[in-house]
Amino acid sequence: MKALVSAELLKLRTTRTAWATVAVLSALSVLFVFVGVSLSGKHGNPPLDATALEQMLRGPGKIIGGAMALLGLVGAAGEFRHRTAVPTFLGEPLRERVLAAKLLAYALAAVVFTVIVLGVTAAFAVPMLLSHDVPVPLTSGTFLAVVGVAGVAVLYAVVGVALGTLFRNQTAALGVALVWALIVEGFIPIVINKPGMAHWLPTGAADSVLQAGDHVSGALSAWGGAGLLAAYAAVLAAAGWTVLVARDI
Repeated sequence: MKALVSAELLKLRTTRTAWATVAVLSALSVLFVFVGVSLSGKHGNPPLDATALEQMLRGPGKIIGGAMALLGLVGAAGEFRHRTAVPTFLGEPLRERVLAAKLLAYALAAVVFTVIVLGVTAAFAVPMLLSHDVPVPLTSGTFLAVVGVAGVAVLYAVVGVALGTLFRNQTAALGVALVWALIVEGFIPIVINKPGMAHWLPTGAADSVLQAGDHVSGALSAWGGAGLLAAYAAVLAAAGWTVLVARDI
C-alpha cells in the first residue's frame, strides 16, 4: 500500500495543475485578507477584533475544499481518459487497493495544501493585523480553524476522487458536480421553500464546520457538520469502489 500511495503522490506532485492550484489559492487568500482588513469598520462592516485571524483562516476553507474536490475528480477520471488505469491495474490487480491508495494520497495532499495556503495566509495576515493594532492571540479557536479547514479539504478530496472513479469521464463528473451545487443545493431549497434543507446538504455541512464560532439558525454543530460531510464522502467512496470493481476498464 505504501508503494501505491507513493505512486499516486508522485503523479500529483509532478503535475503543474497541483502547484498552480496552491499558488492561486494562496493568492486568493491573501487578497481576501487585504480586502477584509481594508474594509473593516467601513460601509457597515464590523471592526476587527481578537478573532480576526481565526476568521481569516476559516475564510478560504470552502475554496480550498472545492479545489481539492476538483483535483481529485480530474485525477481519478483522468486515469481512464488517458488510459493510465490499464498499466496501474496490471501492476496491482486488486482495484480496491488502488482506489484506497488514491483516496489516501489525495487526503494527504489536502492536508499539505491546506497547511501551505493557511501558512501563507497567516504570514500575511498577522503583520497586517498588528499594524492596525489588532491583537493576534493564538488560541484554541485558531487551532480548530486550521483543523476544520483541513478536515473539509480532506473530505472534499475524497468526494472528488469518488466522483471521478464513479463516472470515469471528467466532463460528466464535473457536470454532475455543478448541477448538484447549483441546482440541488442552490435552487431546490428555495423553490420548495425549505431553506433549512441546505444545512443537511454537503455545502451546508461544510459551512457548519467552517463557521464553528457562529450561531446560524438551524445549522448543525461543527461536529455534526463534520460527521454529515464524512457520511456523504463515505457513501460516494463506496459507490465508486463498487463501480470500479464491477466494471471493466
